[in-house]
Amino acid sequence: MAPILRSWGQAVHDPFAGPGDRMGRLCDELGLPFTGTEIEPEFIIDPRVKEGNSRLADSYPEGRYTIGTSPVFPNGMTDHFHARDGSKRKTYRQAIAAIRGEDRPLHPDNMGRHGPRQGALGEERHWAIAWDATRWWPSRVLVNIKDCILDKDVYPAVERWLDILVRRGYHCTCHEVGADGMRFGANGDARVDYEVVIEAYWRVTL
Repeated sequence: MAPILRSWGQAVHDPFAGPGDRMGRLCDELGLPFTGTEIEPEFIIDPRVKEGNSRLADSYPEGRYTIGTSPVFPNGMTDHFHARDGSKRKTYRQAIAAIRGEDRPLHPDNMGRHGPRQGALGEERHWAIAWDATRWWPSRVLVNIKDCILDKDVYPAVERWLDILVRRGYHCTCHEVGADGMRFGANGDARVDYEVVIEAYWRVTL
């Protein structure tokens, strides 16, 4: 992302910021202002990230800015399951339980609560949240996303994001970046070893 963000030279907003520390640190290195939105306050580390819902227009900053984000991957992390038996499960819900010291469900509008592991309705909800959020996005966007493995088959998350952006009127270019996947769990031997940065511009606004 860094070379593209540097060439654009605008403030960066991450609507799915999570802790915000990595994107915030990158923007600091590039000398670019940074803001972010995260729906689960327990995850926030960088103070420039504010609690909010990126499906809503008022969660976005004013003025000129670009989107730089790595949204929720629809993999096993989106398994909205609370482990009560002490077994190892790496999910967003379990991560919040570890921070809080107690379990709670994720926000209903958190993409990490929904995904294909929960069947057709969970998959539909995941992508509906992404679609609603992109309604408010500006003319320049970077989305860092990765295909994942579902029941030993590749789940086309990159293709789904491309479809959303194209339907929103963006022209998209993809850049592959090497990235090792996690090597445990039922699909530990079947990882996709690269991520994709989607560089997107509104066709009418360059």
